[in-house]
This record gives sequence, structure tokens and C-alpha cells, in this order.
Amino acid sequence: MTVEECIEANRQVVEAFVRAPAAVALVEEVVLKDLAQNCTYRGRAAVVALLRAFFVEGFAQARAEVQTMLVGECAAMLEFVFHGRQDGLFMGIPATGREVAIPMVLVCRIAAEKIQQAALYYDAGSLLRQLGMAI
Repeated sequence: MTVEECIEANRQVVEAFVRAPAAVALVEEVVLKDLAQNCTYRGRAAVVALLRAFFVEGFAQARAEVQTMLVGECAAMLEFVFHGRQDGLFMGIPATGREVAIPMVLVCRIAAEKIQQAALYYDAGSLLRQLGMAI
């Protein structure tokens, strides 16, 4: 695979994280750090559960507005705004029906067209305020 093909494949992998989270390519032992919650999710099942909480269960109509994407041979960074209406249970918070727009940054290490490690940055306080759960 050429460098250009590798970079294009990595772009597709990281973009799938926010465009089609159910189809994102993850290694079985993936580690995702959610810096806003100071939580580390280890293993494919745990990371998929986090993605389901955001993109399926809590915010069924969620969408990501990509702002910036930087992609290399073994890493990628995606800046996006997470938009959605909380119409389901989200991490223990009952549905509020409120709209949210949360700026996020995802930084990934990628090998063999699969995410090995990821860090997700966002302001949890802003999310809670938009849900009416904090001042």
C-alpha cells in the first residue's frame, strides 16, 4: 500500500467514527480515553457501548459536523461538533428532549486500517448545561 493509500484508508477509518459509528474499524483490544469524563474504555465492546450511548441510545438523530481533519500514516485527528436531541437514556440521564451542540476532538492511533487507541476531548460541563443538568 502506498503512503497516499494508507492515508486515505486512515481518513475513512477516523471519519467512520463519527459518520457511521456502528461500522468503525477497531482492534479488539482498543483503548479509548474519554478525557471529559476521566474514563478509559478498554476493548471493542466497551468502546462500541460508548459510541452507542452517544449515537444511538441517547441521541438517535445525532450527527457530526466535521470542522478539521488531519490524517497521517499512523494517526488522525478529527475536530467536529456533535449535534443531537437527547431523546433517550444517556449515561444514566433520562431523556430531556433538549438539543445539544458540543465541540469535540478525536485523536486516534491507527494501524492496519483499525483504530488502536483514541482520545476524545470535549467539555462535559457544556454537555450537562445544554441538557439542563448543570448551571
